[in-house]
Amino acid sequence: MFAHDLYQEKVKRTTRQYHSLSVSTKYLLEISSGDKIYEGRMFHPDKDYQIGDVIIMKESRDRKIVENGLFIIVEIIDLLWYPSFEVALVSLNKDQILPGIKSVEEGKQIYQQFVSLPTQEKVGICMIQIKNITHNLIGHFL
Repeated sequence: MFAHDLYQEKVKRTTRQYHSLSVSTKYLLEISSGDKIYEGRMFHPDKDYQIGDVIIMKESRDRKIVENGLFIIVEIIDLLWYPSFEVALVSLNKDQILPGIKSVEEGKQIYQQFVSLPTQEKVGICMIQIKNITHNLIGHFL
C-alpha cells in the first residue's frame, strides 16, 4: 500500500487552495504553450493537492527559483498516482509529460535526476494534470 492510498481516503475540501512549485524554464514554456499538461512529482501527502486547486509555477534554474523570473498559473484538473515515473510514462502520453523526449527510457532518466527509483517505488509518484488558466506567461514575479 502506497502513502497515496491513505491520502485518497481523506475528506475532500470544499475550498480551493493555492500552491507554489518551481519548474525549469524549458518546462514552464511547454506548459504555457499547452504541450506539457502533466507535471510529475514525488508523492507528498502534506501537499494536499486536490482537483480544482491552483498552482503558481515559478521559473527555476539549477533547482533554484529565478529572482524576478517568469511564472504561470495553472489549475489542477486531475491527480493520477503511479508506482514510478516509468509506469506513468508508459500509461500516459509521454509527449504530454516531457515533450520532445524520444523514449520512455529517456524520460525515466530525466525523472531519476530528481527522485531516485527506490524512493519512487517506496512512496509513489503523482502526475498532476494541469490546465493553464493564464493562457500565457504572465511575466515576472517578485
